[in-house]
Amino acid sequence: MGNAINASFLYSPFVASYILTYVGENSYGFTYAFVFSAAAALLGTLFAARISARRIGFEQAAPAGATGRASAGGGDKPPLVSKAALFPTLVFLTYTFTTAPTNTFLPLLASQGNLGNPGLFYTVFSVTAMGAMAVAGPIADRLGRPTVIVPGLLSVAAAMFVLNGAFFQAMFLSAGFFAGLGFGLLQPGIQAFTVDRVPPRERSAGMATLQQAWDIGGSAGSFVVGPLATPFGVANVFGLTGVGAVVGAVGFVAGNGWGRVGRAGRAAAGD
Repeated sequence: MGNAINASFLYSPFVASYILTYVGENSYGFTYAFVFSAAAALLGTLFAARISARRIGFEQAAPAGATGRASAGGGDKPPLVSKAALFPTLVFLTYTFTTAPTNTFLPLLASQGNLGNPGLFYTVFSVTAMGAMAVAGPIADRLGRPTVIVPGLLSVAAAMFVLNGAFFQAMFLSAGFFAGLGFGLLQPGIQAFTVDRVPPRERSAGMATLQQAWDIGGSAGSFVVGPLATPFGVANVFGLTGVGAVVGAVGFVAGNGWGRVGRAGRAAAGD
């Protein structure tokens, strides 16, 4: 499922940068970009209309041993915010905050450093993330969630540090590789870790809580990193968020442990 994001990153940032460069923002370049995005959203809506709750079988989501209304899909209403998902969300927040300078300053960084089309960063990112996700899910199921969550955060931190000091295109693209590797490892691991922690009736609420990290770190984080660029410089903002990703990796190990979750993963795999 996570590869849907990577598939769009594979081509759309590069194409958008190309349109704005060669079509020109004063020659309806932005118009073409937004029309293309609207068409993609419409296509997604048509696919979503085919989803049927009857095929999902919500009645099977009741906790084991539940009876009466709970076994029929009734019972207590799930919370708006899942407490069990708060710890994974805080860990994930240290990743999503690294996307704030990427979303805000990556084109400026590429322009200032003559690093080429900034869309190429996302192309390398998506190709690497696709490969990483293909193996991260089975590894997380077999050996435990920390085996992909911690390396994923550290890889993202490495990407931010490389962007902090990038002065030629190979460094810029290698940062895309490390960022894609980190996201590809982290995304399936942190989602599975959240599902592990929340009760069955709270799975949607738990995933909704987890996804708030995108809004807080990625979107709202842009308002935080913007003012930081003036006193610290654009490149150094990437380094600061890289430090945050390292803190997230350390915090995950300190707050959840390594061996306990690893053993749980192996037990679930039947070892």
